[in-house]
Amino acid sequence: MALAWAGENDGTIIIVTSDSNPLTGSTIANTVFRSTDFGVTYINLTNQQNITGLIKRHNGLQRHPLDPKKVYLVGEGSFMYVTVDGGMTFRKVTLQFQVTDDLIFHSSPNLTNQLMALWNTNTTTMSKKDLYMSVDDGMTWKLVQSGVDKAVWGVPPDPEDDTPQKNPDTNTTMYFTYAQSSDDILLKHFLQLNGVKFDYTLGKSNGAAVKDILTRVVTFERQGRFLYATTVGHPVDSFNAEDDWLQMRVSTDNGETFTEVQLPTIEPEQFYSVVDIEENMIFMHVDNKGDSGHGTLYISANQGVVFSESLPKHLYPNFNPLHDFYKVQSMRGVFITSQMSDDDSIHTMISYNQGANWQKIPRPANAPCKDETKDCSLQIHGMYSMSRNIVGSLPISETTAVGIIMAHGE
Repeated sequence: MALAWAGENDGTIIIVTSDSNPLTGSTIANTVFRSTDFGVTYINLTNQQNITGLIKRHNGLQRHPLDPKKVYLVGEGSFMYVTVDGGMTFRKVTLQFQVTDDLIFHSSPNLTNQLMALWNTNTTTMSKKDLYMSVDDGMTWKLVQSGVDKAVWGVPPDPEDDTPQKNPDTNTTMYFTYAQSSDDILLKHFLQLNGVKFDYTLGKSNGAAVKDILTRVVTFERQGRFLYATTVGHPVDSFNAEDDWLQMRVSTDNGETFTEVQLPTIEPEQFYSVVDIEENMIFMHVDNKGDSGHGTLYISANQGVVFSESLPKHLYPNFNPLHDFYKVQSMRGVFITSQMSDDDSIHTMISYNQGANWQKIPRPANAPCKDETKDCSLQIHGMYSMSRNIVGSLPISETTAVGIIMAHGE
C-alpha cells in the first residue's frame, strides 16, 4: 500500500493498494482510494474515474513536494495519471517512454508545473537513461538527452534579488551528466557495479540544444548559486588509470567558468559531498581513505572556493549516501551532526557559530550512562540511525519556534 497526503491540511489522502500474485509476487491489480476526512471514509477512484492499468509498486504514487494537490500515479507501462486538484479529477497521459525513476520536481514554488523524468532504456543493465522534460504537469513530454546519468533543475534568479548574474538560468534550465555517444555505456555500467568510477560530460540545456560545459565529470551538485562538479585528474606522463585522482571544481556563473576548489584531492574510491549551504557558505564533506565511514567536514568562504577544516571524523557511511547533518531552522548558525569516536562509536556534535567550533551535547540532568567512568554525552538520532532501523524520528525545528521542538536520542 502507498499513501500520500493530497491537500493543505484538509484531510485529503490518496491511497493505492496492490494485489499480488502469490507465486511471483508481481502486482496483478490496483485500487486507488481517496479520503477527505483524514481516512475515516474512502471513495473508490478506480471505479469512479476509470483508472485502469497497473500502478508501479515502488514509485507509483508520487506527490509534488511544493504543491500537495498535485499527485502522479506512474504506471507499469507507458502511461501515468495526473491530478492537480487533490484527486478530485485524474487525467490519463499516454507517454512515449516509461518512467523508471522518481520524477524530478523543480525547486521553485512558482514552477511546480515543470517535471523531469528518466527512462532506463535498457532494463537488463539499467545503464542508459533518456531524459525527458515537461512544462505542463506531465501532460506532454519532450526528449532532452540520451545516455544521462543524473539530472537537476537550474536555479532561476529571484525576482526580488537585484544582484546581477552572469549567464543566469532560465525557468527551463537543466543540468545533467551524460555519456557521449562514442562511450561504451554498458562497459561503464559494469565497471561501476564493481566500484570503478567513470566520468561523464556535464551538459546544460533549456529544452532545445545541449551545451557541454565540463568534461571528465564523475558527479555534480547544484546548490543555490553554486554548481559543484567532481572531476577526474590524470598525470600527463602516465598511461595508468590507477594514477587518476579526483578534484572538486565550482562555478558561480551557472557553468560558464569553473574554478578548482581549495580542498584535498582524493583517490577515485573516495568522494566529495555538499551537505548544506548557509548564507552562501558551503559545508562540504570529504571522504577519508578506506571504508572508514567518516571523513572531514569543511566550510567555505562566501565564494565557495577557499575552504577550512570544520570537523574531523564526520560520520558519512561509504555504503549509503546519508549523513546526520541538520540545520536548526529557528537558530541562525546552529547545526547538529554526528562524529565517530576512536572506538567507532557515534556521538552528536553541535555548533552555535556556523561550524567554526563544535562541542558535544551534555546528557540531560540525572540521566544515567552505561559506564559512568567514560565520557558520556547525548546522541541524537538522525538519518544514519533511521537507516539502522532504530525506532524514532528525525529532529524537528521550525522557524517560528526557538530551539528544537523534538529529537530522539540516547
